Amino acid sequence: SSVSLPEVHEVHLEGVLFVFRDGENRTVKRFSLGFANLKGEDPTKPLQLTANGTYNDFYFELDGYTGPATAITAGNAPFPIDLEARLGATSSKVLVQGEFKDVSSGRGYDLKITASAGDIAQIGDFLRDAHVAELRLPPAGPLQAELRLTDRAPGGKQIGRAHV
Repeated sequence: SSVSLPEVHEVHLEGVLFVFRDGENRTVKRFSLGFANLKGEDPTKPLQLTANGTYNDFYFELDGYTGPATAITAGNAPFPIDLEARLGATSSKVLVQGEFKDVSSGRGYDLKITASAGDIAQIGDFLRDAHVAELRLPPAGPLQAELRLTDRAPGGKQIGRAHV
C-alpha cells in the first residue's frame, strides 16, 4: 500500500542560522535567515519565495517565483525562475530570469542575469561584508550589467555585457 503525505501549501522559516566551520583553515561562514516563506497553490504550481537574511555580515532580500516543487524530482520537467535579490541596505539588485529544462539534473538552463548598483564601489563593500575579499573601489558611478548563462551554446556558457 502507498503512503499518502499531507499537501503543504506554505512553509515559513524564521530565525534560522547555519554555521560552517572549515577544520583545515579554521574559517567560519555564517548564513542566517531572518525569514523565508515558500508558498504554492498546489505541488504542480509555481512557488512564491520571499526571504531575507545575511551571509556573514552581508544582508540580502529575495522575492519572486520558481517552478513547482514537483519539477525538482520529476526529471525533464521545466523549472522557470524569476527572482530578484536586493543587496545590502542599498538600491543594488540582481534579477535572475529564465528556465531549467530539467532542474533535477541541472541541465537545459537558459538564464538572464541583470545586475545594477548605484555605484560600482558598492561591489567592494558587498565582498567585504560577505567576507569574500578586501577590495576598496573608488566611486565610479552606476553599474548596469547583463549576463546570459546557457548550456545550449557551444562551450556551455555565454557572457553578456556590462555598462559602467
